[in-house]
Amino acid sequence: MSNTGFYQEWITVGDNRILLECSNSFPAAEERFIADVAANVLDNNASDKARVVSVHYDDKTSIHCVTIASTKEEDSSVEETLTSVLQDIFNNGNSTVNFELVEAGDESSDEYNHMEHLSAASFATGDETEAETATE
Repeated sequence: MSNTGFYQEWITVGDNRILLECSNSFPAAEERFIADVAANVLDNNASDKARVVSVHYDDKTSIHCVTIASTKEEDSSVEETLTSVLQDIFNNGNSTVNFELVEAGDESSDEYNHMEHLSAASFATGDETEAETATE
């Protein structure tokens, strides 16, 4: 479960607006590096609808979790590619990638922003998953 405030930082990498968060510390250069690598992997291996949504570091288990989202099912293949790239860089098995397929928004609206749509939908899905886990 994420904490608000000191444990979070928003950064922009290309078209990606990424939430960096850590369980018990402030996001550092390593989280920024992972976000940059993830954005580059998506730029080269996914459609223009895919974005990096967040990079979460769990200080207790030393695991980085990258969340990517897209409105296109075929972008799910980048999950395996990004996992492989991160494993090759860090060589420790402590990186996971989650792909979330998000329902397309109303792109004809003047107020529509694709990155905001993916972030809001992805975080809403994550909140529902946490609520389901808490009730079990």
